Amino acid sequence: MRLAHCLMLLGCVFVSAVLAKPLKLGPASQPALFVAENGEASADLNVTLLEQFGLKVIALDARGREVSASQQAKLRWQITGRYSFSAPGDAIESFDLASMRIDGGLKLRYDGRELRLRNLKLAPNPANTVEMSLSDSAGRVWFLATHAHHHAHGAKLELKNLDLRAGPALDSWLGVSTFAGAVLGSFNLESPLIERPSRDQIKSCAIPNWPNTPGAPGGGLWRADVLMEAMGSFQGGGCTGGCDGPGGAAVGLVKFTPSATLRNSNNPDTAEVPWYEMFTPAAPPYNNDQHPFLVWHVYRLNADGRFVQLARSGVKHAFYTVNTTCAESCNSNGRILGKGCGDVYGVGNNDTVSALGGRNEIVPALGIWGRCGSTRDPGPACTGIRTTPAIGSFGLRALASEGEIDPSQNAGAQYFFDGWYLVRDDVNIFNTMGSQGFRPAWTGSLWNGTALTPFIRGATIDRWVSPSNPAANSFSTLVASSDGHSKAAVRAVDLGNGRWRYNYAVMNFDFARATIAGTPPNTTVSDNRGFVAVAFGKSTAATVENLWFFDGDANSANNWTPTVSPGLIEFRRDSGNDMSWGAMFSFSFESNQAPSFGALELVAGRGKPDRLLNITLTPGGSEPALFTNAFD
Repeated sequence: MRLAHCLMLLGCVFVSAVLAKPLKLGPASQPALFVAENGEASADLNVTLLEQFGLKVIALDARGREVSASQQAKLRWQITGRYSFSAPGDAIESFDLASMRIDGGLKLRYDGRELRLRNLKLAPNPANTVEMSLSDSAGRVWFLATHAHHHAHGAKLELKNLDLRAGPALDSWLGVSTFAGAVLGSFNLESPLIERPSRDQIKSCAIPNWPNTPGAPGGGLWRADVLMEAMGSFQGGGCTGGCDGPGGAAVGLVKFTPSATLRNSNNPDTAEVPWYEMFTPAAPPYNNDQHPFLVWHVYRLNADGRFVQLARSGVKHAFYTVNTTCAESCNSNGRILGKGCGDVYGVGNNDTVSALGGRNEIVPALGIWGRCGSTRDPGPACTGIRTTPAIGSFGLRALASEGEIDPSQNAGAQYFFDGWYLVRDDVNIFNTMGSQGFRPAWTGSLWNGTALTPFIRGATIDRWVSPSNPAANSFSTLVASSDGHSKAAVRAVDLGNGRWRYNYAVMNFDFARATIAGTPPNTTVSDNRGFVAVAFGKSTAATVENLWFFDGDANSANNWTPTVSPGLIEFRRDSGNDMSWGAMFSFSFESNQAPSFGALELVAGRGKPDRLLNITLTPGGSEPALFTNAFD
């Protein structure tokens, strides 16, 4: 509890510094001055991360005394003072502030040493207007605050979900680089508004141009086309089940979380995108609380050429857009992503328990969330009341087995992470996703990830096999239908002496068939199914051995079972382990036949058609009859 309350104190110092000098958050615009006074900060520290490292942080009061346990449990800190800011369209653009003073400090304990910090100051970074440094009187930077969500609406100002990062002075004092740039927690501020401009001082948008409605230039429909712009950070967040470092025997699971930045496109026919937080009143255009969803994954490219998915997150429900540097400056109340507008979600934001849910609640190709019966409204009655499930620090996160991300146990491997914003009615799902490489490293007590450039927009599987320019003996093919998209890629490796190894990866992007009941917003999604089998054709002369399967869930008991017949190699689910949306399964085997074009079939878990035929490289290709008869 003390750790959590410490961040609360840091939040107060943060407020003091922000209000001490002008902060530019966006382009200049017409005056629309608000005045706020007093307020409350709240925060959440990644206690698991700090405790596993051995760092203890204790909040101090104005007299330098340790805050009592009962106070620390409140996770709140009062601030006092008055300030003004410009926020045309209700999205903050600039501050014009008087200084505020918040007394207090913090104490750090690590490796038998103790450090007291008081009267810290936080100021905007001139080189990055959304990054602030928390420093002492000597100018040493102990913490950074980044990735702010800022919003003025109703009777209050909110600064939400800032990432609180370790600064260079903290790393220097610790004597290790464990926390270099690491996100230690998140911070929120609410402050009452006592004055706000009149309506005619705020430029308002016209009626939004919703997706798939008429009126676009040339007589067409308005089109949703959101772009993933960057990711940047990919952070380890502690281990569950016990981790013991490189080469160890432990079987713990390591949590990884990214940051992510998106932007609406700025095409002549770009539509505005609804961004309503879950459980807000039903609104246009879908008569529900529609918003995008973010998911992310971890991958490894083995030295032998096999490409595998190691972890996949739950669903992060988007809840507010800051609409930075828009093509048009207008009033969206943070509930509509405007044309050309950007939005950002930091590591701490994406690791927030209150915004996470299950993938089985989403019909991805339709962008529909089944609120009723979900982790947030579990039922059996559909109450419409938001609940917070007891998922803890590791539930619904991307958890990778320690052995799978340990470079010492995977010599020559490369690692990648990706993210995807799932946006309803988006015309191109592949430019709303992107990936970066990362380097996993053990820091003496925990695992972390260093993001490697460049960020590449598009599907991560395309980094393994290029659809437009595949290497020799490689092939990639996309299957698209009204139920969603999937992709199969293969690399055939010549082992010599007439032997070949076939490495396949099958990615289910958003293929799912579900039962949808009820009317928005009281919708229920059930029996949400992906693929249950994958079959590869082969020539009857082809022998097959050393069959291998990988699904990344660290549970060998639910692995798919392979069978081989004269013209077919099939991997089939035995027990409840669908290749659900967002999952990539990998398959491998060796054969005495060189690659040639043949059949690949994906078998759906429910609905018709139940089999999706594809073309790929297989051992000796497929006999002609296989395309019509073999998979019946």
